[in-house]
Amino acid sequence: MATKPIGIDDAGNLPARARTKLATNLADDSTPEGSALTAKIGDSRAPIDGMMSALDMRDTRAIVIAAAGDSTTSPFATGALHRALKELAASKWPDRPFRIFSWGKESDAYPSSPTIWQDAATISDPGGDTPNSIIAADSFALNGGDMVNRPAEVGAAVWASTAGAYLAQDGACIANPAYTGGGIPGVTLSAISRVGKDFKYTGDWRVSTQDSGSLQRRIRAAVNGSTGEIRVQATGATTATVTVSKIVGGVTTTLGTFPAGTIPSNTPAAWYPFRLELVGTALTVELNGATLSYTLDSGDLTSLGSTFGMADNSHFAGIRAFEVRGTVTRPPVVGGPSPLGWATVYNAAVAGSTIAYQQARLAAMFPAQPDVVIIHHGHNYASGSTTPEQFLAAVDGFLAALFTLWQPCPVIISSQNPEFPAADVDAARISRHLAIQSAIRVQARTRGWGYVPVLEAFAAQADGGKALVQPDGIHPVIGSGTTLQTNTLKAWLASQSRRP
Repeated sequence: MATKPIGIDDAGNLPARARTKLATNLADDSTPEGSALTAKIGDSRAPIDGMMSALDMRDTRAIVIAAAGDSTTSPFATGALHRALKELAASKWPDRPFRIFSWGKESDAYPSSPTIWQDAATISDPGGDTPNSIIAADSFALNGGDMVNRPAEVGAAVWASTAGAYLAQDGACIANPAYTGGGIPGVTLSAISRVGKDFKYTGDWRVSTQDSGSLQRRIRAAVNGSTGEIRVQATGATTATVTVSKIVGGVTTTLGTFPAGTIPSNTPAAWYPFRLELVGTALTVELNGATLSYTLDSGDLTSLGSTFGMADNSHFAGIRAFEVRGTVTRPPVVGGPSPLGWATVYNAAVAGSTIAYQQARLAAMFPAQPDVVIIHHGHNYASGSTTPEQFLAAVDGFLAALFTLWQPCPVIISSQNPEFPAADVDAARISRHLAIQSAIRVQARTRGWGYVPVLEAFAAQADGGKALVQPDGIHPVIGSGTTLQTNTLKAWLASQSRRP
């Protein structure tokens, strides 16, 4: 009959009394295996001050971080090493360009190009949204003549029209009385960029009510081809009926009509002030002192575009003092590249591996002199009969080979999450894993390595961390478990920095 490992109960768990002793030891540096954790984590001092000084003090030299581990430090974005270093780079060292090479298990190589976390280029303008900006404006005082391809005086867009239909003349855009092309020709300004669909469209609209037949005169806003538009239309000959409509999905819906006489009847061509403003779904239209207000459906906005202008089949149409305002997004303006050298991470963590896997590929996995090497192994040793002494010997063998290839550098070693009973995890395996993790703590203290207390962070949970481990009893839960790993590594590394 197999002997149950000492300290493990019948369910394969560490007994409550043992967990209490472990927690006591974690807070007591006087115990042989003790180390400063959680509340005292900032007191620990690993021999990585050379790298931290370079990061903190803007040393221009390049920095290399090497990592060897199993799937719990996998090269994926969910992995603790990837997340911890990326988040620290952004929060602690935004001035330093950071990148990562992640080893491919299938390709047995790094990708040809790294993943760049941040290039740290200088930003002369961070960009952002500027409300109430003039997007386009035109006084029509410059560049007289045909409106076709005429650039707006403010903004990058150009006017579009039918050749000969409209002219820039006498400070206005007017219908060309000599045009005989028929239809309802328009003149529009496209390619106006703004945030969302909000806009404020103002100007003066020229309308005559002394026409010989019923004509159509239109102010067109937020036009999207034939499928979307806000339209103000004056229809009639000697009396103008002015309606406000929306075109959504190609379907025209009349929203309302201005009071009779808003544009006086039987009146020669005259200029009338107008304003169309859309803020969210609130539409306001003003014409010659009268105001109409509407609320659009939220779905209407998807049909609207960014073209503004007018269309008219009379010879008296015109607009002047044209202006469109809206909220404009300014892209960041990037200055010069960072003067600091790249911080490059070589993440050689591979699922299912032991440290022998990395040792067999040293030159490929670690192609540059590292400033620090981070080791995160253990789970894949617990499945066999590996003793703590054999595990530590394997780590020593890896480091001896690495430090033959490159100059010796500081070492950070991490414990791993505890294991729990499952189909492939029995009490003996749990005991072996715990013994290896305990040996890592002692070895780190003996050798002066940095020690990241991941197992301890799990053990500090009310259930010993069981809810943070997957049903296989080995791997941390993607999300809650990997986040605890990430935060533990990030807190330890942050404690070594002297940046505020």
